[in-house]
Amino acid sequence: MFFGVRSNRLIYTQTLTIVDASPLWLARSLLRPSGSEQAAMIKMRDMRLNMFPLSIDQFYVKFVLSKRDNWDSFRTQHPRLFRSLYLGYRLYKGSRYLQYHRIYSRFSNFTMIPRWGYVANLALCDQFRHVRGAVVECGTWKGGMIAGIATLFKDDRDYYLFDSFEGLPIAQDIDKDWRSQPAKTWQANSNHNCRAEESFAQRAMLLSRARNVHIIKGWFNTTLPKYGGQPIAILRADGDWYESTMDILTNLYPYVVKGGLIILDDYYYWEGCAKAVHDFLSRNQLADRIYQFNNGYPGLIKNGSSALAN
Repeated sequence: MFFGVRSNRLIYTQTLTIVDASPLWLARSLLRPSGSEQAAMIKMRDMRLNMFPLSIDQFYVKFVLSKRDNWDSFRTQHPRLFRSLYLGYRLYKGSRYLQYHRIYSRFSNFTMIPRWGYVANLALCDQFRHVRGAVVECGTWKGGMIAGIATLFKDDRDYYLFDSFEGLPIAQDIDKDWRSQPAKTWQANSNHNCRAEESFAQRAMLLSRARNVHIIKGWFNTTLPKYGGQPIAILRADGDWYESTMDILTNLYPYVVKGGLIILDDYYYWEGCAKAVHDFLSRNQLADRIYQFNNGYPGLIKNGSSALAN
């Protein structure tokens, strides 16, 4: 004979039945919940969903990113509770960095940005995913960077990719690298001039599974003035030269929402890019600061205080 207990009920089974039955069948018969137990489990599940309707990512966006300005006062008023929450925050951020590296591995063949720079871009954009609006990249090459952002966000926002897909335009005298070496010299010796086929960007965005993708081919001075899309939450300006950077800011800055991010990819490397940024801010009397995020990429956070602001 065999006796067992399941939910305070005595189970009686003949020895012959146990010998003939398979272990898997026996385990299922002993552990299968009764009808009342199943109803109780469903009720507990529904209670849990009502108590915790948000995923960890959704909770972070709603109560951390969206209320970032309130956390300084909370830390002062509740130091012990803040320290406890901060430990969980660090664990969560560590898991996000693992995700950044996995995304880079997926799109490494579609970007010229090294791993550290790619991860820094994702970490920076991640801090602005609560801002509603489109993601726009000017100078997309094979589309690997914006595809990574789309993979990270996993949302239904619009993604715009602007590129000539014919390489960089001809550099001017104002365009020099950080050592004051002429960009014309680099361009003359380059065997690719940042040229890539549009099909690469299409493949990268398919791999990202983004739904609303707009790939616009052409030179910035002809395509950007025609932009009529949604307000922009994140703008990646990767135009290298002075004129290209000025075209980006002149045509797209008005669409960037207040609190939106403008990443200045070439600000430290190409003098023309840096000069275009400062000329644009000065010309329009803008007080937007240039920030360096985590010793990585520089960018602007639009404050919306100018006549150009939405």
